[in-house]
Amino acid sequence: MSLSTMKDNLENSIARREQLIKECKEAQLEAAKQISTLQATLEAERRQRDTEFASLMAKERLEFEVNLAALAADKEALTQDLGARDTELATLKEEKASLEDKVKAAAYRRGDYKKALRDARKEIRALKASLKRFASSEAGQELIAKASLDSLVLAKRKLDQEYPDIVVDFSDLVNFVIEEMQNEQEEAAEENDAAPTGSGEAPSPQESDSSMEDASSEAE
Repeated sequence: MSLSTMKDNLENSIARREQLIKECKEAQLEAAKQISTLQATLEAERRQRDTEFASLMAKERLEFEVNLAALAADKEALTQDLGARDTELATLKEEKASLEDKVKAAAYRRGDYKKALRDARKEIRALKASLKRFASSEAGQELIAKASLDSLVLAKRKLDQEYPDIVVDFSDLVNFVIEEMQNEQEEAAEENDAAPTGSGEAPSPQESDSSMEDASSEAE
């Protein structure tokens, strides 16, 4: 092989190598451009995703905070409602206890009043029985009237002192005594009219009055 041929071959080989180097550089530049473009695209997509994610997180956080505030408000309202109901329940229990105490006290007062009324009737009955012995004379009748009035005044004062919450009208006591005396007089007159002429004995006005009062007390 001649030197010229070898020279040509060498030049051709150098030219091909230079062409390959040029093509490699061009390919490298193109690859660099594509890589840069891809990186820019990826960065843009990453930023867009970050923005969308941040927006979504902010929206969800806002909704969560709103829901949390609503739940807190509901909890506070329920707490206040429960507190109000507890207070109302406690008030109702106190009112119930107070009413029960008042009912018991009223029952006690009613029993005491009935007992006092029975005692007063017994005292009036005993007083009338003792005063009947003086009823034969005018002076005795005046004494009976004065003693009855004084006893009624004392009985009225006693009732007012022992039972201040019970209103007892003095005129009611007077009318009661007058009615009792009238009834006894009528009963005595009827018994005298109906008394047998034989040995049988009619019941005394005192016994009749006592039996009527006892029956009235038992009925109460």
